[in-house]
Amino acid sequence: MTYISNENCATDATKKATFNITLLCDMAGSSTTATLNSNTPMDQCTSTATYSTKAGCYLYQVPVGKIIKAIAPFLGAILIIFGLLMTFAGAKFLFICVAI
Repeated sequence: MTYISNENCATDATKKATFNITLLCDMAGSSTTATLNSNTPMDQCTSTATYSTKAGCYLYQVPVGKIIKAIAPFLGAILIIFGLLMTFAGAKFLFICVAI
């Protein structure tokens, strides 16, 4: 993840100050370790932080592609039903759709 400042860097007015965060997966790690690499002499506008933690490992991935392929044959009918509901029950149905 990279954060970019709205202000120019103090040493180089043509650059914006940036802060990079790297999150590493450590499944066996019981504690969070972090290292902060402050500005290097060559580039005073960039700082980086590296975190090694169990929270950096994603455990489940939603198969969005498979879901889209599964509903693709029915998408036309779903959109027609949605259009009819919006036509005849627009204001009431819109709140339900936003909530879902």
